[in-house]
Amino acid sequence: MGNRKALGTILRYRSFTHLTLAKPSRNIAALAVFIGVFRYLQRTASIRANSKSNNSNAPPLVPGAVLAATVASGLGTACLSPKTRPALVSLLSTNAASQMVQELRKNHPDLVLLKPLELLAFMTAVGWIYYSGFFHPDSYQKSHMRLILKYVLLTQSMTSELQNKYRLGLNPNPCSIRHQGRTCAQFARSDFLQHVASEAFRLYFPVHFSAWLLAQRHAKVRAQSLSMRVRRFVAKLLRSTAYFTTFVYVGWVLSCQMGKFGDRSITHRKLQFFLGGALPSLAIFIESPSRRRPIGLILTSYVLVSMGNVAFRRIPWLQPGASPVRGLLEAGCVAAAVAATISDSLESNHHIRRVLLGDVEARLVQQRLKEAEKEKIELVETRVE
Repeated sequence: MGNRKALGTILRYRSFTHLTLAKPSRNIAALAVFIGVFRYLQRTASIRANSKSNNSNAPPLVPGAVLAATVASGLGTACLSPKTRPALVSLLSTNAASQMVQELRKNHPDLVLLKPLELLAFMTAVGWIYYSGFFHPDSYQKSHMRLILKYVLLTQSMTSELQNKYRLGLNPNPCSIRHQGRTCAQFARSDFLQHVASEAFRLYFPVHFSAWLLAQRHAKVRAQSLSMRVRRFVAKLLRSTAYFTTFVYVGWVLSCQMGKFGDRSITHRKLQFFLGGALPSLAIFIESPSRRRPIGLILTSYVLVSMGNVAFRRIPWLQPGASPVRGLLEAGCVAAAVAATISDSLESNHHIRRVLLGDVEARLVQQRLKEAEKEKIELVETRVE
């Protein structure tokens, strides 16, 4: 964008002496490196596999995908700026861990302990966000912190006042600042619930409406009646609004009820904030099932960045950009996470196939997947007969 603006100014005023070129985005460069290296290594492996394949052993669906993804993601991560890497590492690692847990649950249904694992991780993540937002605010990026405050309906002035007092070792009750001049009962019976509900609708309506419009491109969606499509849109919007309203309102009411518990000591105050986030997070079951996992992944990725910054804040050589050791660790984590999920991503997402493999290869893979699905159906029908 910077280069285009500079060229436009030059052409308009015919002033070539003030030519300045903006630096290219490191994020775009990293994406280009990842796609280019992946395509080169994967196609090399594909040509080699096709030349060595015989009738008895068919080549894999996407030959060399894991190795290509490992090398390409490591090199792409090295191109990113040090401040951008932690968020990418945490998001990809969380996604890989979630997929591994789901795969284990699918392959080993007798492992009952795996079922509540994701829920416990989500509750811990939300509890950590509430706790660390007041006691370790520097562990978050500024954009993440602004987003967190927006979604818990806190102003920056209120938050900064509490953060400064906790940093000084004081133990103020958040109720004295959150609803100054009113008791907790008056605050719970006020128009706060209506305010939360209206804010939830304002936040989620653009999200669901844009997703609904994009879904109309697909023929399967358009084949349904308009009334059914509208009902589904309204149902998803109401579920998201109810989820947000329940989570925020119950969170603040619970914080009020636990105020005396937190007054005992600063440790009890930390536990108050943690439980005030963890327990209301059970409202996630109100949300649509298709949206639960993305919400959990995003929040958990925020938490991993925060926990890493808190855990390593006293180790100088593990700070972002401080030494090549941190960069190598981040590149290794990204490479491992991408390698663990690339096969499933290529099989399940046609858009990823088109970006990484190209249109021709993506169509071939899609055709093979359809043929494999037909063979499975025919095999099942044969067994039934």
